[in-house]
Amino acid sequence: MACEGYVQRNKVGRLREVCFCLVVGASLAICAVESDAKTASSNLQIYATVPVNLQYRILHQARMLKISKRDAEKSQVSVENGTIFRAKTNSPSGYMIVIQSQLVDFFQSVTILIEGRQFVLSPGGTIEIPLPYESLHAEVERLSYRFQLATGTTSGDYPWPLVISVTSSF
Repeated sequence: MACEGYVQRNKVGRLREVCFCLVVGASLAICAVESDAKTASSNLQIYATVPVNLQYRILHQARMLKISKRDAEKSQVSVENGTIFRAKTNSPSGYMIVIQSQLVDFFQSVTILIEGRQFVLSPGGTIEIPLPYESLHAEVERLSYRFQLATGTTSGDYPWPLVISVTSSF
């Protein structure tokens, strides 16, 4: 018996009950048929496909990129913990953070820092960062950013140029 496809969360309990009843019923039927035999043995195989489930919630997201006069002089601005999110998945492949950059002219590149790794993204680009499966428990991830400012960028508040989403891997 193969169970495949998407099951709504509120239907999972009922599906478990039905599967349990089918297994018990099949086992009893096999035992009843073979009860007359002096030696009885049987195999019962059950196959189930569990759909990938990913839940995530953005806990904090910077809304503006604040560039001070000193940052503009250095042509660089850092944003610690600019994005904080919680993710939980049952996928053995883990999940993927997808970061898209708006096509803007106030920075040349941004270095994204997560779990000791660094990724570089240019304006208008997209990057996918795979994160491995670690447990069934929700994990909190923190992304920090280091923007390399474009020549001539002045101090001020700029709209946050990155869009972050989380998706199942593979």
